[in-house]
Parts: sequence; structure tokens; C-alpha cells
Amino acid sequence: MSESFETAIPAASVDLRKARRNGHASRAQLMDRLPPHSPEAEQAVIGCCLTDNKTIERCEEKLKSGHESFYDLRHQIIYEGILSLSVIDGAVDIITLQQWLKDRQKLDEVGGIPYLNRLQDCVPSAANVDYYLDIVSEKATLRKLLATCAKVSEEIYEFTGDVDELLDRTEKDVLQFRNDQIPKFAIDGRVSGDHLADDLERRMQLDGKLSGLDTGLPDLNQMLEGLQFGEQVVIGARPSMGKTALGLGMFTTLAYQQKVPSLFISLEMSSKALMRRMLSSTTGIPMNTIKRGSYSESDFKKFIAFRSLCCKCPMFIIDGVTGMTSREISTAVRKMVLKHGIKFVVVDYLQKVKPDSRHEKRTYEVADISGKLRAIAVETNVAMVTLAQLNRDNQKDKGRPPRLSDLGDSGQIERDADTVLLIHRDAEKCFLIVAKQRDGETGIVPVVFNGPLCRFESKAYETD
Repeated sequence: MSESFETAIPAASVDLRKARRNGHASRAQLMDRLPPHSPEAEQAVIGCCLTDNKTIERCEEKLKSGHESFYDLRHQIIYEGILSLSVIDGAVDIITLQQWLKDRQKLDEVGGIPYLNRLQDCVPSAANVDYYLDIVSEKATLRKLLATCAKVSEEIYEFTGDVDELLDRTEKDVLQFRNDQIPKFAIDGRVSGDHLADDLERRMQLDGKLSGLDTGLPDLNQMLEGLQFGEQVVIGARPSMGKTALGLGMFTTLAYQQKVPSLFISLEMSSKALMRRMLSSTTGIPMNTIKRGSYSESDFKKFIAFRSLCCKCPMFIIDGVTGMTSREISTAVRKMVLKHGIKFVVVDYLQKVKPDSRHEKRTYEVADISGKLRAIAVETNVAMVTLAQLNRDNQKDKGRPPRLSDLGDSGQIERDADTVLLIHRDAEKCFLIVAKQRDGETGIVPVVFNGPLCRFESKAYETD
């Protein structure tokens, strides 16, 4: 397998003269260094494809960049030929590959028939193809990362725009390497059926437990099967109807009680105000007592116990009352997921999020924000709850329960949401309306609002 690669053409190069001129080249940079690659692993992968055509499909799954995953240009050309032949008639061997290269006048460019024979003979069997593929894929990722860093370095010295925009773009580029680990190929009926079987088996093993995260409201859990990962739940209501109370109740249940890493991004209330509400709903100390500071000795003991537990809980609050853009929220969620393994996120509330760029209509701004919040939920696979304001239309008909069309500023909110919950409260009844659920039923969930403790509670309640 030992092959001299002195004549191999590099797939990338670094302009060190410019670095020297600007005084930015380090001692290591000035050394003659090739980008990360493994000639032996690249040879072995191609050898496996020629030895056993069944490994070609495995190569397509593993090598996201196709022939560009190879560093040596000879290997890029040969692998491109292998893929082309496998699509045409499925027969890939030395003879068909040789003819494919000859027809395109590339046979001499790759080293001729002797080099093809050497590739086929470099591995005794295709049994270790996964090992070789891991090496090639890893080296390809390192080369991409190196190219990204070089691009960012170049941009930094010439950059005159918004630094936050550059940081966000760089972060996306780097995180894309993680996302590339997930193959994005069309799957046939057999594979789809296998995925369904795996999903059904997983659900059977739940033994009655929720497939998603606990909302803290049993009746709502039953209808939603909990808060699902990678999905966005929009909670809509008019001011003072309990949007924050419902979102904070879910946050408290998951972070404080069940120790699920959770993040609350508050654009309306300060972190101190949120903690007062959490203290009240968790310990049973009325909000009025907390606000007045008229604690009894037993109340103070409850506070001490609450504070002690908070120190051990994986709960995080971002105080964004001064304002945050959708880009800043996306960046914060990515960082918290990577650093703390966040599984649940609450954004309070959507219309308070600042747009990344101004549009002539508020509707376009809100639609852009809504789409970006759902995108970050899917990208990071968190269960996201986004609170949203309803418009004034439902107040024109007093007593009318809210509906999807009442979501304020943009119909895109409704379209982006996987699930929409609407809060209805009046003097007689209080219930949550599941107005939309992509893969489930809609309906009404009776609840009761405990005003002194600012929390929603499940309760059997008749609805006419």
C-alpha cells in the first residue's frame, strides 16, 4: 500500500506570500505543509469499491462531499468514475473503469492501468471499508475546517461590517460540519419501513411514558404526547391571559422538577421577576406575599430550600428585556445546546424579538423571525415553546374563544408552528385550545388558572 505521492496535485493551497507581506504568517505557516489527508486510506476505499461493489453504496452514505472527499486528484477522478458506472449499470471493475477513463481521456492522468491494478490489490477484502471511510471522511472535514478558518482569517483583516453578523456566519459554517454527519439521501420504501419499525419499537418500550417532554399538565400531555424534540409549539394569548405563566410552568416542571436542561429567553420580564414567579408556583407562597416581603418563618425556610435546589438544576435564563434579534437568539441556543446539552427552550415572546434587518412591512419582519425560530429548533433538535401575542379581533366579540387567525402580525406564525395552543380565560371557564397539531388531533384541554400562584393546573372541566 506504500505509494509515493510526490507527484500528487494538492487539492488546496495557502498563499503564504500575502501572509508574509502583511506580517501575519506564523512560523508553522511558513513551513511547507500539506492539508490533512491519508493516501493509504483513500487507496483502500477505492480498492474496496473495486473488490466488492456492494461497498459503493456505503461510500456514498459516508462521503458527504462525493469525489471531493478525496485529497489526491487521481482518486477524485477514479471515484467519480466508480459512482458514474454504478449508476449506469451497476457493474464496476477494472475493465469498465479503465474504459470509462479512456473514453474521457483521463486514463493517463490517473496513472494508467498499472495504478488501477495497484489500487485493486491494495486491500485483501472489503471487510474494513468502514474504518477506511472514517479516516477519509475525517480528513476531508479537517480540510474544510482549514479552508473555513482561512476564509474567516482573510475576512477579518478586510471586514468593515457588523461583527455579530460575521460571528453568526462563522458559527453556522463550523456547525455545518456537525450537520454534515447526518446523510441527506432519498430513502426507499424498505428503509422507510425499517425507520417506522424502529420508531414503533421505541414507542412500545416507553411503557406508557411520554414520547416528548412533560408539560406539567396531564390532560395536555395526553393530547400532545408531550413537547416533541425538533418542533416548535406556539402559545398564543392576549396580554395578561397567562402566556408567560404557561411557558414558565413548563420550564419549571422540566428544569426544576425533572432536571431536564432548559433555557428561558425572556424579552418581556426580568430574570428577577421570573424567579419570583417560579418561587411562588413551586413553594405555594402567594405572589402578593413575595412582592410585599411579608414572609413568615416557614416561608423563608421554603425559600432557602428552593434556592438550594435551583443551584443544582440545569436551568438557564437569558434576560433579553433590552432586546434581542432572531440571529442573537439562534446563536444563544446553539451555544447553550453545545455547552449545556439544552433540550427545552422557551422564547417570551415572538413579537418582542427584533428583526435582523428592517422590512417595509411589519408582517415580513415577524414572518422572518418566526421562520428562523423554527429553523433553530429543527437544527438543534430542541423542544421549543414560543409565546406569541394575539391581535384584538377576538376582543370585538366578547366571550369568543381565540382562533388561529387571531395570531398577531403574520399568518406565517401559524404556518411555521408544529403545534398551536391558544389560551381562553373568562369569568366562568378556562381552557387551552389545541388549534393546530401537525400529526395529532385538535381540541380543548380544560385547565384552571391559580391566580395567587400564577400557574395553570389540570382539572376536569365541562366545556359546552
